Amino acid sequence: MPERHYMVDPLRNQKIIFDLIEKTQYFTIHAPRQTGKTTLLHELAHRLNKEGNYISREK
Repeated sequence: MPERHYMVDPLRNQKIIFDLIEKTQYFTIHAPRQTGKTTLLHELAHRLNKEGNYISREK
């Protein structure tokens, strides 16, 4: 329930993230607990798979 709880918008910096991926650069996800880090990674993997240029899978 984002309206009741503080959450980071999963792809709020999507241009930056996708630019780094396209340039084969590393990036880190650093945020306090319960702010959406795992959700970000799930959304990122879903979008990468949907676009078809990359394949991302969960372990």
